[in-house]
Amino acid sequence: MSGDSEQALEVCRCDDESTQLEVAALHRIMDYFNICLLPGADKSPVSEQHPSRGLAHTGMHGILICRALNRICRRAANIAEYTYFTVEGVNIKHAPVIPRNDGESSPLL
Repeated sequence: MSGDSEQALEVCRCDDESTQLEVAALHRIMDYFNICLLPGADKSPVSEQHPSRGLAHTGMHGILICRALNRICRRAANIAEYTYFTVEGVNIKHAPVIPRNDGESSPLL
């Protein structure tokens, strides 16, 4: 279990990145909606693979996928926090810095 705490910290650091990626993906979906709704654009674009499904159906699934992936990342971060606490005995949520072996402190995340 020597490297578990370091790996747990890395997972926690990735939590913010996953949120940024979710926001970026949602912005791309909204941009797509805006492009499709411009004057002269097809008001009801359909998927080539599923012609019966329109823009709203496809966009809603994209949004739900983004949210589900973000929930997975947040759950992984929670497990990593528990792992770090189990190995190191320090609660990440309440410790903005952690002591290092050389007596100094470093930012936790």
